[in-house]
Amino acid sequence: DFYGITRPMDPSSGTRLAIDCVTFVVLLYDLTVVPYIMAWDVPTEGALKVASWITLTVWTLDILASFRTGYYTDGDLEMRSGPIARHYLSTWFLLDLAVVAGDWVAIAIAVVSGGDSGVATRSAGLLRMAKLGRLLRIAGFVRMARIGESLTRLLEQQLAQSVQVVVQMIKLFFIILWVSHMATCAWYAVGAYTSGGRENWLQQVDGQDPTYEYFTAYHWAVMGIA
Repeated sequence: DFYGITRPMDPSSGTRLAIDCVTFVVLLYDLTVVPYIMAWDVPTEGALKVASWITLTVWTLDILASFRTGYYTDGDLEMRSGPIARHYLSTWFLLDLAVVAGDWVAIAIAVVSGGDSGVATRSAGLLRMAKLGRLLRIAGFVRMARIGESLTRLLEQQLAQSVQVVVQMIKLFFIILWVSHMATCAWYAVGAYTSGGRENWLQQVDGQDPTYEYFTAYHWAVMGIA
């Protein structure tokens, strides 16, 4: 039998830890790249399209794995399939499903339309679900709480107390960077989608390289926070 497929996985097992590490990397991608894609309306082509397929596949497989992952309740490890499924359905399942549903619906529409502009036009409302799925991926930062549990257990088991303090400081630093990044993307998006033809700071950088636009938005966003 393949451990973790025919039998539920221990949440502290090496298999579950490997899955959590992969999903952690994918989550970092979602929380970093997706806000930029949405704010700058970057076409999902080439490498971005491949990355989108990879992240969608990982999150879909993670849903299946979560149905086979035990959990702790009052200090006791629950490894029965029925209670595991009920626990997951009542906790993380709806968020996890919402994150992938929009993208899968958009893919299904694209396959059905097959380049038919009429079908694509009639499905325009549903295509908005893809953008909603991206937005929910950003909201998926709450998954850090779940993934962080496994990584915290690993740190406590493998690292000395002094090293754990350093890791916590590094984590805080990157959280500050991410909040600044989110504020930057939000600042640009607000300027881009609500200008209504009125002049704002975007007109001053119109035609500039996206990198320049990003750091200009970063400057304004950080100044606004300060």
